[in-house]
Amino acid sequence: MQVRDSVIKNLILGSLLLSNIVNAKEQSTIFVKHELNADDKITGIGVSFLTQENHYSDFRGEAISSLNYAEVLDENDQVQNYISWDVGMRLGYYNDVFVYVEGGLDLLEMINGDINKDDDYYFEDVENGNGIDGYAALGAGVDLKKIKIEGFVKARKIDGNYWQSKHQLFYGAQFSLLF
Repeated sequence: MQVRDSVIKNLILGSLLLSNIVNAKEQSTIFVKHELNADDKITGIGVSFLTQENHYSDFRGEAISSLNYAEVLDENDQVQNYISWDVGMRLGYYNDVFVYVEGGLDLLEMINGDINKDDDYYFEDVENGNGIDGYAALGAGVDLKKIKIEGFVKARKIDGNYWQSKHQLFYGAQFSLLF
C-alpha cells in the first residue's frame, strides 16, 4: 500500500513539473544523460528550462529535473541500485558556448524516505544515517540551436540507510533537444 501511494504521489508531482515546463515561454529541453566513475554509473532522462532572457546579458539560470537509475558501489564493495529524481538549478553564461555551476538534490528521497524497508529487520538497532542525497556540478557545452551537447563533473553525496557510496566524483555527458 505504501509503495502504491508513493508511486501515485510521484506521478502527480512529475505531471505538475512537466506541465509547467511544457507551458514555459522560455527555451525548454528534453535530455538524456549518463554519468560515471571507476565503479558507478547513473543514467537519466529529464527536462529543463532557462529562466527569462535578459537582453543585456547572457548570464541566466536554468531549472533542471531528471529521473535516474543508479548503480553505485558502497564502502563494503556491494552494488546498490536505486531510482532518484534529481531537481536542481544552474547558473551560468548561456550563448553558443555555455558554462554553468549547478546544485541540486534527490527529490524522490526527500518525499519518500526509505521505501525499500527490506533491510530494516537486519538493522533495527542501528541508527538511521540516511540523509537526502545532493550534488554540485560544473559543466560546459555547445548550443547548436536545436540540440545541446554538454559535459560535466559532479560531486555527489549518496547514501542509504545503512551504507555510504564509495566514490563521490562523477563525470558525464548530456544530450538535449530544444523546444
